[in-house]
Amino acid sequence: NELAYEAELAGLGYYVCEYRSGFSVSVNGYNHKLLVLLEEVLTRLTTFKVKPDRLAIVKERTLKTYKNVRFQQPYQVAMYRQELVTNLS
Repeated sequence: NELAYEAELAGLGYYVCEYRSGFSVSVNGYNHKLLVLLEEVLTRLTTFKVKPDRLAIVKERTLKTYKNVRFQQPYQVAMYRQELVTNLS
């Protein structure tokens, strides 16, 4: 996205990680503009509006992924479920 591209050009970066209990935001780089980047990321997160058409696309893709699990090799299913169990934080 535009924010990530501009941050990268300035030698900065950010990462949003989701957890079952919430999420975390990390910013990185060696620049006095880190606080500005963090504020912009937080502003965009708190003012985010879900577009119904985009939500429908994501929902359809997610359902298709879940339905296709039965066609995977058993070891792939086991690895996926292990990842789910170990990432319960």
